[in-house]
Amino acid sequence: MLTVEHAVFMNGLGQSSVQPVETVIYGWGQYKDKIPNLPRAEQDKLDHLADLIVSSFAQSVLPPYRSVIIIGHSDKDWHGAAFEDTVSGNRAEAVEEALTNKVLELWDDRNMGPPPRGGVEWQTTSKGAEEMIAPPYHSRNRRVVVQLIRSGPPIQPMPVPVVDNLRVRIERAEKLLDTIGLKPDATGKRTARTRCILEKLKPTIAEPDKKPANVLDLFVDGTASNDTVNGFKVGFWLVSWAGNYDPPPVSQSELLKFTGTVETILRTSAFAPSATDDAILKSLSGLNYMIVHGIVRIQRYITHNKTSFGYAGDAARNRLNSIIADHLNDPASIYSCFKDYIGGEFDGNDPLPGGTAGTPNFSF
Repeated sequence: MLTVEHAVFMNGLGQSSVQPVETVIYGWGQYKDKIPNLPRAEQDKLDHLADLIVSSFAQSVLPPYRSVIIIGHSDKDWHGAAFEDTVSGNRAEAVEEALTNKVLELWDDRNMGPPPRGGVEWQTTSKGAEEMIAPPYHSRNRRVVVQLIRSGPPIQPMPVPVVDNLRVRIERAEKLLDTIGLKPDATGKRTARTRCILEKLKPTIAEPDKKPANVLDLFVDGTASNDTVNGFKVGFWLVSWAGNYDPPPVSQSELLKFTGTVETILRTSAFAPSATDDAILKSLSGLNYMIVHGIVRIQRYITHNKTSFGYAGDAARNRLNSIIADHLNDPASIYSCFKDYIGGEFDGNDPLPGGTAGTPNFSF
């Protein structure tokens, strides 16, 4: 059987033993049995016991100290055996109460979560003066013996619940932008704009999975491709097609084929808790790529279709351009994060890290 001092020493080294632990608490008055009256060294034994109990539930190798046996003893007293039994019982109960409180306090301090099923079994016994270890009327007989015994199966650690909501995803992405940033980004503008977008969409603490109601996160996706719009099948980027989608006027549902929303992208598996930091940064680069190339391709189309009579492009591209141009100074729109964008910051044919030319680093 280990002494409490030996067990604490081993525990500090990260070692454990299946042997029971035992200690004896001395220093009791003849009748006044209160823990605060004990010498400091004896009170420290209770702290050590509580530490051993709680620590045993924090590992999964050995059974924890589920069984705690507390045996009260008393000295010979002229009041007789019944009184001796009462006195020793009071001492044992005082130790049980103090040790229970210390275990609960330490459990809470260490954020151990809800108590495990079965908890700790407390067995308190009163021996009176039946087992004196010194002559009658000697202070050594006034004592409480405490034993810790490992029992039951080892405690399997509870899986840590994964918190996944829009706010958690955005906060993780923001931290990566702050500590690493997008690559390549010689000027830092791509990182700053992407962080600006995330800040606009970040939900409140009260509603962590709901984006702010006033935020407009609709954008023209310059990479939207391989779709049919008003009967025209385009196997590459929709915005870059040289033809006129009108007439008839492109319907709202058809127009949405050119667009995306940031919230939808942030809720994909690309930003899930299981995604690596590198994958999230590549996905943020992909988001930036989609938005910037929407701006670039719309402007290229409009520029290439001007005549002396003004813009000769189709109404569909004109409506798409309004999504961008009309919101550059709107703080509720993500396009306000791009109001200083003048193009030419990186070539549209250059591949993003880990991707291929003209392809955003996205996985849906």
